[in-house]
Parts: sequence; C-alpha cells; structure tokens
Amino acid sequence: SRRRDTRARPAKTAMFAQAASARVATQFASALPAALASRRRSSESRGWCPPGLDSHNVEDASSSRPGGAPAPFLFRVVAKRSAKKAMARKLDKRDDVRDMQKMISDRVAAEEAEASYRPEPPPAPRDPADAARRILAAQGTFQEVLARMKDVKQAAMDSGRFSSVSGYKAFPEVAVVVKDLGVAKSAVYEAHLERAVALLVQAKGEPPANLSKFDWVYQKGVSGGNVRCLSFMLAACHKANVIPGMMEVLRVALENEAVAVVDEKILARAVATLVDLDEMGLLDEGEPQLLAAVRDAMAAAVAAAAAADAAAAFAVDAEAEAAFEKNFGN
Repeated sequence: SRRRDTRARPAKTAMFAQAASARVATQFASALPAALASRRRSSESRGWCPPGLDSHNVEDASSSRPGGAPAPFLFRVVAKRSAKKAMARKLDKRDDVRDMQKMISDRVAAEEAEASYRPEPPPAPRDPADAARRILAAQGTFQEVLARMKDVKQAAMDSGRFSSVSGYKAFPEVAVVVKDLGVAKSAVYEAHLERAVALLVQAKGEPPANLSKFDWVYQKGVSGGNVRCLSFMLAACHKANVIPGMMEVLRVALENEAVAVVDEKILARAVATLVDLDEMGLLDEGEPQLLAAVRDAMAAAVAAAAAADAAAAFAVDAEAEAAFEKNFGN
C-alpha cells in the first residue's frame, strides 16, 4: 500500500499545481482592468497618461465568455490615431485614385486613337509578279527586324539594369523594335493578300488594286474588321475560280489562327473545290499540304465548338437542377 501511495503522489501534486495556476490566472485577469484604471488615474494626477491606455480601450475577455466564465490573460489596446495623420492618408489616397483614373483615361484615349488610325495604303502591285517580289521583300524586312530585336534585347540584358521581375519595361527601345516587328509581320501577310488581289483583278480584267478594295486597314494585321475581309477575298477568288488566290487567303488565315472566324459557308465551298482539284492532281507543289492543314484546323474548330456547346448545356442543366432542389427539395 505504501508503494501505491508513492506512485500516486506525483499525479496528485500535478493536479494541485494545475488548479493553483488556474486560480492565479483567473485572479490576474479579473484584476487587470482595475490595475490599468488605477495606473491611468495615477498618471493623470502627474499630468501624463500613456497613449492607448485609456480605461475604455481595455476589453475584459472574461465578460464576453458564456456564463461569465473566467478567461486566460487576454486584452486588446486600441491605438488612437491623430486626425491630422488620418486626413493626410485620406488626401494621399485621393491623389492616388486621381492618378490612376488619369492613367486609365490616357490609355483608353491612346487605344481609341490607334484603332481609328488608318495609314495610307501603298501603291497597288502592277501584276502578280510584282506582288510576288513584294512578298520576298517583306520577308527580308521581317528577318532584319527580327535580328535587330534579338540584338536590342541582348544589349538590354547585358546593360546591368535588366531585372527578371520587370522585364524590358525599363528599356523603351525594346518596345519600339517589338512594334516594328509586328508591323513587319503584318506586311508579310498583306503582301500575300495583295498577290491574291492581283491574281483576282487580272482574271477579271480589272485595273490593279490593293487591299483597300476589300476595306482592309494596313498595319493592323488579321484582327478587328480585317478578319471579315478574308471571307470577302476568299468568296471573290472562289467565284472567279482563282485557285492560287484562294490558297493565299487560306495561308494567311491558317498562320493567324483565323480559320475558325472565316464564314463557314464560304470556307466550306472553297475547301470542297480545292479537295476536288487535289484529287485530280491539279494543285501546285505545297498546296496539298496547306489544304490538309486547313482541313485539320476546320475539324479542330468544329470539335471546340461542340465542346463549348456541351459545356454550356451542362451548365444550364446544373443550374436547373440546383433551382429544382432549392424550390422542391427536402
């Protein structure tokens, strides 16, 4: 029996120590507000009070517990901020909002001005041979600008001011050469389309014309209103049975991933005609491969559209099921 009492003694000691610790914490938490208030009164009597130690800024955690149960030591001091600093922060925020609004308005104005800008179109090619020479010249210019862009970027990286976080934002010359590269790339596609127009007007016996014949805006690339011009050009070439012109239009649409936005009926008729010619072996070198790539792009567009329709139908069904469960479910 003495051995059992010896073994049970540490457990009893720990229990008594835990109870004593809880009593001390409870007494300290209950006495804290009174102690702080007394400290404030004594400080006020000396003419000074520590900031943030006002008695109404101290919250007793035990008063918010259920049944008024004692809580461990916990209090919160609410810091007082001067009205002058609050007004200064308010004015700074107002200035920041105004600067942001001005930046947004300037950006929108620049985008609208760029969208409304229509550069002067170049002279129309004299014939399809002249248009082919323009294609070679545009490709050479594109390669030159591409090499210049690589040199400018490498110089920016070697300058010691390049940061992987901000990129090339600190180098305006990089932005200039990137813009020049976009213009040069658009010029290559426009040269191909000009060859299609040159073949078209030659087949119809009309005078030379440029892309303005189809309301094309130069230096804008295959975007915006220029996308629908591809459908007009493809339909005109198909009607006049200008096979090389049709291939040029399809080449530009394929390389710009714009096959899906060309008019479906016009595209289907043109591709059907080209497939018949391919089966008879009447297409030139490289054109069968281009036709196969266009047909693959058409199939991918159909599959993407079917997947989008299925996803939309599933979303509608899920919404209807959720509404039914909300209104009639248990």
